Amino acid sequence: MERIQNQTFDAERALYGSRDLWVENCRFDGPADGESAFKECKDVRVSDSFFNLRYPFWHDTGLLMENCELTPLCRAALWYTEDVTIRNAKLHGIKALRECGKVTMENCDVDSMEFGWFTRGITMTDCAVKGEYFMLRSYDLVFRNVSLKGKYSFQYIENSLFENCDFDTKDAFWHAKNVTVRNSRIKGEYLAWYCENVTFENCVISGTQPLCYCKGLKLVNCRMENADLCFEKSQVEATVTNEVVSIKNPRTGFITVPGAELIYDDPDAKGVVVFSKNCDEEKARTILASQDYTCVLCRDGQIHTTTLRGVKPLVSWLESGMDFSGFRAADKVVGKATAYLYQLLGAHSVHGQVMSESALAVLNQAGIAVTYEKLVPNIINRKGDGICPFEEAVLEIHTPEEAKTAIYRKMTEMGITI
Repeated sequence: MERIQNQTFDAERALYGSRDLWVENCRFDGPADGESAFKECKDVRVSDSFFNLRYPFWHDTGLLMENCELTPLCRAALWYTEDVTIRNAKLHGIKALRECGKVTMENCDVDSMEFGWFTRGITMTDCAVKGEYFMLRSYDLVFRNVSLKGKYSFQYIENSLFENCDFDTKDAFWHAKNVTVRNSRIKGEYLAWYCENVTFENCVISGTQPLCYCKGLKLVNCRMENADLCFEKSQVEATVTNEVVSIKNPRTGFITVPGAELIYDDPDAKGVVVFSKNCDEEKARTILASQDYTCVLCRDGQIHTTTLRGVKPLVSWLESGMDFSGFRAADKVVGKATAYLYQLLGAHSVHGQVMSESALAVLNQAGIAVTYEKLVPNIINRKGDGICPFEEAVLEIHTPEEAKTAIYRKMTEMGITI
């Protein structure tokens, strides 16, 4: 590898098209004011150098930059460049990085408007950033321990992960898709409007009107400070650990929160807000009563729902191999067959809007807590002309194992598949 040390360059395209080059302790500055010092280069290492001229790294491949300073006059420093590693650098020119691919940045100080647009794959670790419109329309971002101060960040990004970050911003993550943010702080109003499949885990979120018009939004154990008019017209599943100012017209889903003013003035707002002081039993009952579900299971913030009728959803859950022990269930119709299935699933409690006397007996004998709204002698079939076929199949059965065999046999006879 050729090595150049301790020189100053100010000519136009000073090192254009270089290959296998190491430039060390050099300055790119001077009266000639030349641009594009390293344009069209390949496999170049630049260390301990100073850049005060425009467009130094365009259309390069295989760039390693270490301990360098790019001043505010070094505009648009890295464009259309692939396979880039930048360590311990200062990037202070506007639009310092754009339309690059496979970028790694470590311990960098970035002060750059419109940084990172249209970038394909960037890993940023232990960096501090200032600048508006950060990372617009980029994808495959992995950020860890990054601080940011600047408005309109991460808009239209996709397929990205953020961990242990601190963002002081506004209008962040608008139209973002397939993004996870963990153990981070996000301060700024109008967070993540119109996003899709975005998850916040163990985050602190602050600012007015966050998380509106979202699809597939999830919050897991998040704190929301000074947050009002949250979740408007969003499809959301959220567990919030503190009281928020207000929640307005969530479109669908479930929000668990210690307290909030609830604003429902849109007939299409079907999202359910459950105050976490309520137990899981109450949560399951509330969701069942307010949505078009046939069955709801709740346990420690986990919620499972179904719109399927009969024994099929319970059999599907039983066959899934998942651990349903300790769940609180609310069901529209609980017959004896259903009661045995809940026993096999390990339910802690069962609430039935309608429950048969034989189902009540099974659940009581199993030590499962029971509530119901209407108790009936038997569950009737859908035609209304006789007993439910599954109720009949377990009529003379007295153990859950025998009931499971009888239920599966009846499903086979009726052509019901899981």
